[in-house]
Amino acid sequence: MNRDKSIELLNKAAADELQATLQYMYFHFHLDDQGFGPLALLFKQTAIEEMRHVELVSERILFLKGDVEMVPAGLAGSSDMGNVSYRVPSIHPMIESAPVHCSIHNAEFEKWAGGEMGDKAVIDGAKA
Repeated sequence: MNRDKSIELLNKAAADELQATLQYMYFHFHLDDQGFGPLALLFKQTAIEEMRHVELVSERILFLKGDVEMVPAGLAGSSDMGNVSYRVPSIHPMIESAPVHCSIHNAEFEKWAGGEMGDKAVIDGAKA
C-alpha cells in the first residue's frame, strides 16, 4: 500500500473515532442532566478513550508526513460495547447486516445495513 493511501485510510479512521467521541459526549451530557451521574461518567471516560484513539491515529499520519483532517465522520455506530460492559451488565448481540468482507463505520456498510439485508437482519435479530 502506498503512503497516500495509508494516510487516506488513517484519516478515515480518525474521522470515525472523532464521531464516536461526539456520540459518547452527547450521551454523557444528557445522562448527567437526567441525574444518572455514574453512567454519565462512564460515557465521558469512554469519550476520553476515543480521543486517545484519535491521537494515536493522528500520530501515525504525522509520522507518514500527512495532514491530519480533523473532520468527524457522519453518524455511525460504535463497537466499544466492551468499554461499557466493564461497569454495566450488558449484552452485545451481533446480527449480519452486511457481507462479511464489508468493514463497519463507512459508507459501504451504511448502504448494506440500510438496505434489504439490514432490514432482514433486524427482523431476524428481533425474533431470536
